[in-house]
Amino acid sequence: MTVPVAVTVTVLALVAGACSDDSTGSAPSTASEHSGHGGDGPFGSSMAPETVSVAAVAALGSGPKVGDTWNEVIGLNVCGRFLEPPVAGGPPVDGIGTDGTGHFTVAPTTEAGTGHAATIGTLAQQVGITLSTGSVTLPASTQPAQIDVTGGVLPVAGATFVTGQKCGTVPAEVQLWVYTRDAANTGNAVRQVVTNPQDVPVVEDGMAFVIAFSPASSLPTLPPSALAG
Repeated sequence: MTVPVAVTVTVLALVAGACSDDSTGSAPSTASEHSGHGGDGPFGSSMAPETVSVAAVAALGSGPKVGDTWNEVIGLNVCGRFLEPPVAGGPPVDGIGTDGTGHFTVAPTTEAGTGHAATIGTLAQQVGITLSTGSVTLPASTQPAQIDVTGGVLPVAGATFVTGQKCGTVPAEVQLWVYTRDAANTGNAVRQVVTNPQDVPVVEDGMAFVIAFSPASSLPTLPPSALAG
């Protein structure tokens, strides 16, 4: 007896239509496939994120103190495709460092790295990413070096992406997806920052962040490293 697949095909078609520029070669590799995009489980969001300011994120917590060791998650997403996690280009900066697995540690040893001085920009500095309003430049070591999008191949390694550039045929923007610990666990109240994303502070243990170049209508999704715990 053949199992009906009409419902499954319909759902997949809807997801593919929403992320039509997310193809990655032999098989589509979208945010939804990695992390439950669309709110299916605790790793994706079924609602559009709230666009907030750096100050609004800062208001969520006081940031780390000397002696704290916080464990956070970082991801890179271009046109719906999660890239390999960024690799550190040197020692921790102001107590912020990553092991290249998609996890990073906030462990300030001096006051210079405490409070709202512990920012995503500090992490970006350590891994060789240049992030600002409307622009992100990825390291030359980024993998994969290129991805497939609708209409062709998009170079990624060492590339600069600016708001207004397209993912295939769809205009996209530089975004920072911000998950508090609760949002990472529930998929609710996911935020995004588009103005001065480099200044967003790490305000509590257990957060997750995604530096993304994505269509404005995209739904944020936790990176694969968040699934590994």
